Parts: sequence; structure tokens; C-alpha cells
Amino acid sequence: MVKKYYSREEIAKIFDVNILTIKNWVKLGYIKEYKINTNIKKPLYNLEEIEKNLISNSTSNVE
Repeated sequence: MVKKYYSREEIAKIFDVNILTIKNWVKLGYIKEYKINTNIKKPLYNLEEIEKNLISNSTSNVE
């Protein structure tokens, strides 16, 4: 089974960026945080959604 949601640290490692970059992407609306379980304090991220949003944002900025 493929993992669907990842921690901030895992996403930063996958994209080879700093954890602060992930926080900035959330603030800019590039990616969305999910809280799957109310007992878990850390937000989770959907990898497929991030890839799709980052690709669409990078192509929309090209003129």
C-alpha cells in the first residue's frame, strides 16, 4: 500500500527543501495541510496534491 499522507519533515526531504519552505508553501496556498486525527498535533500533507499544485503554479507563472 502506498502512503498517501506525509509529515512536514518527509515532504521537505522528498522535495529537498527546508522545512520552512513547506510552511511558506502553505502560507502562499501552494499546498494544504490536513489533520487526519484530532489526537495528532502535526499536520499531514498529500504528496499527489502537492506535486499537482506545484506543477500548475510553476507553469502559470511562465509568460
